[in-house]
Amino acid sequence: MKYDLSGLHFFDEWNFYSGPDPTNGHVQYVDAQTANGTLAGFAQGVPNAGPTDPILLTVDSVNKAPNGRQSVRIESKPKVNLGLVIVDILHMPAPVCGSWPAFWLLGTGADWPKSGEIDILEGVNNADANSYTLHTTSGIKLSNDTQTQASMKGKIVTANCDVTASDQPTNSGCGIQDVPSAGSYGTAFNNNGGGVFATLIQPDGIKIWFFPRDKIPADIAAASLSNPTVSTGSTWGTPNAVFATNAVTSHFKDLQVIINTDFCGAWAGGVWSSNPVCSKLAPTCDEYVTNNPGAFTDVYWLINSVRIYE
Repeated sequence: MKYDLSGLHFFDEWNFYSGPDPTNGHVQYVDAQTANGTLAGFAQGVPNAGPTDPILLTVDSVNKAPNGRQSVRIESKPKVNLGLVIVDILHMPAPVCGSWPAFWLLGTGADWPKSGEIDILEGVNNADANSYTLHTTSGIKLSNDTQTQASMKGKIVTANCDVTASDQPTNSGCGIQDVPSAGSYGTAFNNNGGGVFATLIQPDGIKIWFFPRDKIPADIAAASLSNPTVSTGSTWGTPNAVFATNAVTSHFKDLQVIINTDFCGAWAGGVWSSNPVCSKLAPTCDEYVTNNPGAFTDVYWLINSVRIYE
């Protein structure tokens, strides 16, 4: 293991981002001083918690927010190139209209998306299934044949990872949607006490597994992965998402782990009017998020650990 981001020193290994939202969300990301004790801290007495109190990351659910709802976005100081990233999440933000939670990896050192992006846990509004996505420059396109589809549990919905691909919506990237029955998102995820996502980054591709709380492999639970590729190849079973490509090292570099809860913006706000449930709540996503703080009481993260193996 290279980094164990958990326990009392968890926040020592992260930066709080407090600039404008890059996706134009109706959000105010706050700095560490503002978040401390109110929007970020440690939770006690949580079922299924690890040996230390889990990390709590939440949003303002008390005040109206005409200038954007307060939230947190933390970015890891450690970075990963090739290796394995494992996160143990007890609770993710509930699938509430207007919300856009994500656990993801973002390449650094160049303008987006030249160093790549890997979205591991992400969805918007009242979604019931997780989306796994890569965002890159040109050069990576998934094969959508029967053999490729059979290598994973999820389903390819967009095949071109290039954010400027002309044959799919701008910024879509290559996306794989999990089946709702996997329990890897939202209400089903939280009702089962969450689970673990494991993301393996190798020169010949990227694989992501999700394990519900009651099916976490013993080597993950014991944090005893001396050789992660052995476990991923033999005992973990079929991945939820497989991005097969030999262009990983040329498209992904110095990836930061990011955990954030956004509101509205390019995705959640962009599909607001076409959502039959959310569109009935308010004319726009921004208006709903502004005026209904109580709707977001269950929009929070509880995280046992983030571990990086290289």
